[in-house]
Amino acid sequence: MSATRRLWPNHPSHARTLEQAGLALLGFGAIFAFASIPVDDYDGSLYTVVARHLLEDGTFFHLRGLPGAFASFTEHPPFFFWLLAGVAWLGGEQALPWLMGLIGAATALLGFVWARRRVGHEAAWLGCVLLMLLESWSRYQARARIDPLLALLFTVSVIALFEARGRARFWMAGGLAAGLGALCKGPPALGAPVLAALLLALDGRAKELARPAPWVIVACGALGPPLAFLGYDTLTLDGLYWRGYVDRQLVASVNGQRLEGHTNMFRSLVSRGWVALPFVLVALGAPFVGASAAATASVTEAAKVARRPRWILLAWALFVPAGFSLASRGIWHYNTPAYLPWALLGGVGATDLLWRFDAAGRLRALLRHGVLGVGALATLAVPCGWARVAQNPHRFGPLSSLAGAATKAGDAIFLVDPESGRDLGDQIYLVQRSRREVLPVTPLQFGAVLASGQNSYALAGHTWDRPRVAVFRGRALIPATWALMAEHHEWALAQAP
Repeated sequence: MSATRRLWPNHPSHARTLEQAGLALLGFGAIFAFASIPVDDYDGSLYTVVARHLLEDGTFFHLRGLPGAFASFTEHPPFFFWLLAGVAWLGGEQALPWLMGLIGAATALLGFVWARRRVGHEAAWLGCVLLMLLESWSRYQARARIDPLLALLFTVSVIALFEARGRARFWMAGGLAAGLGALCKGPPALGAPVLAALLLALDGRAKELARPAPWVIVACGALGPPLAFLGYDTLTLDGLYWRGYVDRQLVASVNGQRLEGHTNMFRSLVSRGWVALPFVLVALGAPFVGASAAATASVTEAAKVARRPRWILLAWALFVPAGFSLASRGIWHYNTPAYLPWALLGGVGATDLLWRFDAAGRLRALLRHGVLGVGALATLAVPCGWARVAQNPHRFGPLSSLAGAATKAGDAIFLVDPESGRDLGDQIYLVQRSRREVLPVTPLQFGAVLASGQNSYALAGHTWDRPRVAVFRGRALIPATWALMAEHHEWALAQAP
């Protein structure tokens, strides 16, 4: 008798269909609701602008961000931006959140399929439900960030290597997934083969690591792409990315020269994964509690067998923040590849609770239909933009599109703010939505430009036409001769006479 039948006797044949349908609907409603509304996201907006400039300039390696900031964009290797640019070329920039949402959904689907074999259908299903309820995961998938793609490639690499069992094509697939991840976000992706080796040891399969062939094949797949890129960079680009990415990003993050965004990665995983935390604790405690005196020998044996997958999922979840903790800086969303195993471990704990207190399956049936109902409502409400209730509105509202319509290609929009330069976020959001260059200045600088009386001026390393449209933080900053066009909260859009 299967473990599923032991835990859930008389399980209806259609129950799994309902569970999978409910999970799919919940996933769609939780992830793609944020793809249908305007979202201010620092990284997502900046990367969208970089991909836009890639299409405008027709260059694959010399990327740029904003005038005066990220003028030469080497914060990451260029390959992720090739993907964004290709999708934007085919479907427009509005397709980018949907692409990233599909990538996040693929990660969840892959984890569900794999976990069904390792911890059973119920635990895999409950784990993925918890994953969709993790706000720090589902809310940030449908954004033009690198993290969802890194999480997918990291997961593919770990699972392919863990399930290889002597098959060379799996070794190569796992290595290539890590190598492609390194082309998107550098060394963190190369931790996937290391993690896979650790998980094999925890699974009692350390003898598979004694053969040289897997190491050679995986190393070729993982190190080949980044080494080829660095070689091309040295020979053709004069070390552009070695200086801008390796030295100024990677080395500076390791040796403490860059400290912005420093986060306790373990605390972040626990606090942002709080929905699954109680069930994770149950999953870790259950194997040591053992079966009660009334439990059968078969259930006791099942509890013993269940220990190994729990340690595997825990090691996977903790390996990611441990790796990022080696550097002097880390940001909470770096933990994205850890949320899947964390939630799946929570699913194991939730299954333990149901096994102990709901042997008849009544609560299980209630959960099944509840997830289906909530998922259906969330999916039906996606076109209505229900995610607006959980998402801060776009900072500039309709002013962005109005400013873009009032200018022509090549014009720049002034962003007049007494605190100009304190945060690039405002500039990035306005650039993304208006599709124009935005120049942040203080009121004093803006007044100096107007007082010059020249038809052109130099700013941020470029020469611009005389300003015709500007966004002001407060209508009190608008010059007397300028006409107010629209207001949104503290912002005002005005046009020159």
